Amino acid sequence: MDLAARQPTVILAEPDFLIAEDLSDALMGAGYRVLGPFATTPEALAAIDLASPALAVVDVKLRDGFCTVLGRELRQ
Repeated sequence: MDLAARQPTVILAEPDFLIAEDLSDALMGAGYRVLGPFATTPEALAAIDLASPALAVVDVKLRDGFCTVLGRELRQ
């Protein structure tokens, strides 16, 4: 089994590019495989359909508004 397959997956939803890049670097440095960053709810929802993240780092307000739908879907 390769290293990428053993890394826990985190979904990153953050609309600000600089913050997203910094968070992504920090998460990868901590050993996570990062999906994203995603700036909108539909982008993040599409990623969830492809992989089940172990962790989510989500800004409460994305470019298309509050991420209530994303939060509900992550809880499922």
